[in-house]
Amino acid sequence: MTNVNFNKKSFVEYIKQAIAHRENLKTKIQETNTSIQWSALSNYQPDYTESLSLQGENASLKFITQSGSNVDIFSLKLTVIYGIKGVAS
Repeated sequence: MTNVNFNKKSFVEYIKQAIAHRENLKTKIQETNTSIQWSALSNYQPDYTESLSLQGENASLKFITQSGSNVDIFSLKLTVIYGIKGVAS
């Protein structure tokens, strides 16, 4: 890969921006009076003093295991996670 920034401070800023966008989108959805039960993952806040890589790994494993025995949901979740990782890189 080229033009990849592995600076920890940059990652923290990108994550904070992503969380701000997420919260903004959630607010806009709530303003439409749509009743949504947000998952725990949609409210995730990382601990910036701990390893972000390890936290991400743990969150993704927890997310994947919640699909239970439904192989299609499991496969979809893996596809989405790999896609997000590809876009992020």
